Amino acid sequence: MATKKSDITPVFNHRKSIALVDTAENLVEILDNLSVCLRHIEEKYVESDDAGTKSSGTTVSTANNGSLFAKLKENLDVARDLTDILKREKWRLNRRQISVELRMGELEEYKTNLKRDMTDMNQTVDVLSMRIVELENALCDAEEVQETSNAENQAIQKELGDAHNVIAELQQKESGLQKQVHELKSRRTDAALRQHYQEMSDKMEILLIENQRLKEIIREKDSCEIKNSTSDDCQSKMHSFNISDCDGDKKVST
Repeated sequence: MATKKSDITPVFNHRKSIALVDTAENLVEILDNLSVCLRHIEEKYVESDDAGTKSSGTTVSTANNGSLFAKLKENLDVARDLTDILKREKWRLNRRQISVELRMGELEEYKTNLKRDMTDMNQTVDVLSMRIVELENALCDAEEVQETSNAENQAIQKELGDAHNVIAELQQKESGLQKQVHELKSRRTDAALRQHYQEMSDKMEILLIENQRLKEIIREKDSCEIKNSTSDDCQSKMHSFNISDCDGDKKVST
């Protein structure tokens, strides 16, 4: 009759696996003891078999004992195979245990490194958080400065527009003033010419008057020479002539 095989894969640190290993170890010990017992039985059976062959007859009990012994021997071989399998499985489990322990050590080291990395990451996050807060504060300050700059820029643009308007008005006034200056220059030129003409006219008039007086003096002098007038009268007339010359020079200088 075929026996049902259970597919059980041992897993380290599992309760069923640990119980299976303990049971296998106990079974190995029991089978070892059984093999020893069967070896002794086999030796005794061989001795009794030899003694029976020397005697003339065999009985049914010896035949039954032989078949029973053969079954026990067969079962013993099966048990030995099973113990070999269990030993190999135990060796494999021990090797797996060592591998798992090594991996557990690596896992512990990885956990330690991970904790250290997490600590470093938390510190980095704290530093980045502080940096973000500083950048946010700097951004707020920059926005305030930008708003102030925009307000100042608007005020400057307004002042610039007012300045352009004032410049346009001043240019218009300048053009009007230039026209007035040209007019004043032209008027001043005419007035200067008129004044110069008036001065020349005054000088001509003075010269004409002086010429007329000189003519009169010459006539008087001629008449004095003809009439042989006294020198006193001539000197008085010459003196009056000198006075009139001085008056004429003063008028010309003014």
